[in-house]
Amino acid sequence: METILTDKNLDDVEQNIFEERAERLSRTELKKWTELSEIDTTVIDKLKGPGVKLLMGPRGSGKSTLLKFAYYESLDSTTVLPAYVNYSQSLALEPLFHSQANALKLFRQWVLLKIIIGIHESVNEINHQIDQEINSRASIAKSIIRDLEKGNTPEILELETSPSELIEFLESVLQKVSRNRCVLLLDDAAHAFSIEQQREFFEIFRQLRSRKVACKAAIYPGITSFSHSFNVGHEAEVIEAWYDPAEDYYLPLMRQIAHKRLGTDIITKLGSGFDEYVSLLALAASGQPRGFINMLSEVVGDENNPKTLTRRKTLNAIDSCASYVDGVFRALSDRLPRYKDFVTTGESIKNIILNSCNEFNKLKIPEKKIQAFGVKEPLNIKLEKIFQFYEYAGIVRKLKTHSRGKTGSYQRYQLHSAIMTSGSGIGLGKTFSTSDLIKSLSNYDAHDYCKISPSKLLKDQVESLALNLPACVSCGSDRVAADQKFCMKCGSKLTEASLYKELLQKPISALSIPRKKIEGISKHTKLKTIEDIVLDEDQTLRSVPGVGKVWSARIRNLAEEYVSV
Repeated sequence: METILTDKNLDDVEQNIFEERAERLSRTELKKWTELSEIDTTVIDKLKGPGVKLLMGPRGSGKSTLLKFAYYESLDSTTVLPAYVNYSQSLALEPLFHSQANALKLFRQWVLLKIIIGIHESVNEINHQIDQEINSRASIAKSIIRDLEKGNTPEILELETSPSELIEFLESVLQKVSRNRCVLLLDDAAHAFSIEQQREFFEIFRQLRSRKVACKAAIYPGITSFSHSFNVGHEAEVIEAWYDPAEDYYLPLMRQIAHKRLGTDIITKLGSGFDEYVSLLALAASGQPRGFINMLSEVVGDENNPKTLTRRKTLNAIDSCASYVDGVFRALSDRLPRYKDFVTTGESIKNIILNSCNEFNKLKIPEKKIQAFGVKEPLNIKLEKIFQFYEYAGIVRKLKTHSRGKTGSYQRYQLHSAIMTSGSGIGLGKTFSTSDLIKSLSNYDAHDYCKISPSKLLKDQVESLALNLPACVSCGSDRVAADQKFCMKCGSKLTEASLYKELLQKPISALSIPRKKIEGISKHTKLKTIEDIVLDEDQTLRSVPGVGKVWSARIRNLAEEYVSV
């Protein structure tokens, strides 16, 4: 059923209808503005059910939306007690690993105590009278978590627990609220930028199971590191959270999302070309709802009276989406400084792939153009790492390996449609119609793809790639190994600066926002760094010309996301 937004100031409506992160939407907003497919319903049922599940997808693929729906539907049941826990602030604990010998222990407590808070909130949500024990534990847990995320380490933890003790606590709560099972829905659980944290998390995750307690966790493709004792597939079922644009359900679903988010009044003002342009934006989003909503936001704009949708505005929004996805990939050089050269080389390889696709596509009619490429196996382990980073950012989607008999096998990947369009990989030339672009982005022939030899992808440069290890802070000498403890020249103990603190001090220009917005912030405010944006509680951003409620919220979201997972 279509949602009609009338008698409401558009500027106020925009503040929420273009909020792309599900964890920031209220229960009412999430239900009103989200359209679920049959696939979504199946996934949600698995998340509500027994058994350990891993929900995998890149940024913006809808993992949080599915987890939140599972949470609310479980609350409404009479048999399941859910807890939704978001671990996006895990990087805030990273400085502890540079200053505290017991950092891993503190991290473990942070993971477990957040679940206690989640359960407390759930019991409150179902309007069950909360007893003193649950209240007391939750209150102490909140205090400890606040301190840890601020970098303060208490002399003695007032509350400590273990996975087995937490299971006992959860089962006792189940008995008190008269429910049969507990489902832990753990969002942003990948801890993408600290391998040590990732592995510790999944060791905890492996232990948090019983006949009555089941864990579900959202992870990213390509870069998630599991503990040595955690066997994916055996320990947990992997569920993909990423719409497939090749399926018949996709375009009708995305159109419904647009109608639910915008409503009849705004859609009427956008003009008769709305359906065609929305179809193009949906295809360009490559199955990622967040990218689609961001592009919708851009074409509608910040003004109280949205203008008619045009081809130019739509193509500009697609360019912005491509820049955002590229920016997520490039930001890995800051978040994973050891892999800086891998990211730089990956940028060059991506351009080679786009040029190869362009050559493959340019003589084809629109209905026969492709967005997939295949790299002949075996892949160099370093090239494979670059492709894993592509997967995390959403630049590519890994497809099944395709065997071509005696000529060998190819590992296939689907390129992000916005990147294909913006980077001319689709091969339409400079002048093309909107309908031709839609036809080009609608072809998903599984057997037709651009074949690329690894030797074409900077083979020598890839083979010479090495980790960027920080030099000795005392004498400046290079390290010779990642696990080196002392400098081989001066003997000083080798340390590393806090990544979290470094990210906070990055300039605002590190965010994927338009250059004019950055120039406006620099000219009209004193905000200089990512930290300034995060701490901008006075909404200084709103004083910048061209930065209204929507852009102010988006910039803050990007800043918070930059220093989270």
